[in-house]
Amino acid sequence: TLELLMAQSSGEPELLIQCKRALLLDAEEAEKATLLVEIGDLYAIELRSQGEARDAYDDALLLRPDDHLILHRRLEVAAEESDWERSFELLDQLVVTEKDPVVRGRYRSAKARIYAEEIGDARTATTIWFEALDDNPKDMQVIGELSDQLRAREDWSGLISMMSRRLSTM
Repeated sequence: TLELLMAQSSGEPELLIQCKRALLLDAEEAEKATLLVEIGDLYAIELRSQGEARDAYDDALLLRPDDHLILHRRLEVAAEESDWERSFELLDQLVVTEKDPVVRGRYRSAKARIYAEEIGDARTATTIWFEALDDNPKDMQVIGELSDQLRAREDWSGLISMMSRRLSTM
């Protein structure tokens, strides 16, 4: 059977991918998403084929667009490929679906860091760090990064605004 073949092919990722693709044909929708993530993982980790992993994760997201596990896996591939626009889309989706403001702030902070470090857009990064600070006013890492950006740009009114927000939460 297919399950026996999968068990025997544990050291052969290509064969395991073929078996999982065969299982997709008769799988329920929830199981299809799980199989696609497993296929993506095999491509990403075992075969180092980011393009194939990207396609598998994208297919899984079509089935479960708000699944944080899949969003994170797809974000890893987008970052490895320096696909910043897709990274922003995925981070935005994580923000929209996240209920915990602390975690939401971390996603915003990651997006701000990409703007600052990869894109070189300090103004957009600053705006997003302020949003992260609104989510989690006690996040010292965000406060530090935002403060550094504002000082580097000599944006003293922005620095005062940040400090005022910080003080209002104490």
